Amino acid sequence: MRTLFLLLAILSGCDEATNPLAQRCDVYLSALAPDAALPGSQVLAHARPVTTTWDTVIYVGSTTAKVDALTRTDCTACDSCRAEENCSNCDACKACDDECRDTCVETVQFTVPEVTAGKHSVSMVNQHGHSTSLPFTVLDSPDTGGEDTAPPDSGEPPADSGDIPSP
Repeated sequence: MRTLFLLLAILSGCDEATNPLAQRCDVYLSALAPDAALPGSQVLAHARPVTTTWDTVIYVGSTTAKVDALTRTDCTACDSCRAEENCSNCDACKACDDECRDTCVETVQFTVPEVTAGKHSVSMVNQHGHSTSLPFTVLDSPDTGGEDTAPPDSGEPPADSGDIPSP
């Protein structure tokens, strides 16, 4: 009987409407600066809407990049307009769109992870959703021009040590 009561309690909990923890919406990446860099370099991604560093993930291909900083510059008027119009970050807000688009700049700074050189896509995920992706090129580490540490090649075959290799 106790098991039946517990089962009914669990099933009745499924009938209640639940509210999502975060509003889902379109997340956009609009530009990367630079659009090609070496692993370990920092890149600035123009994105919207941004949230916080702890819930933001940048992917270079399928590899997670370190998110260094999120910034929102000149967004006070946009935020005030959205509050007055009761618009969330995810809503289209005709009264505020011009203000937000023309003045508010949101960016994510990240460090290029150690991935193979070549073309990759960069995308972002935060509490609002998954972004569009942009092309990005990871550059190959250049020759530093330093001295080689290997002994010079004499051009002669290696000397026979006289040891017979074991089969």
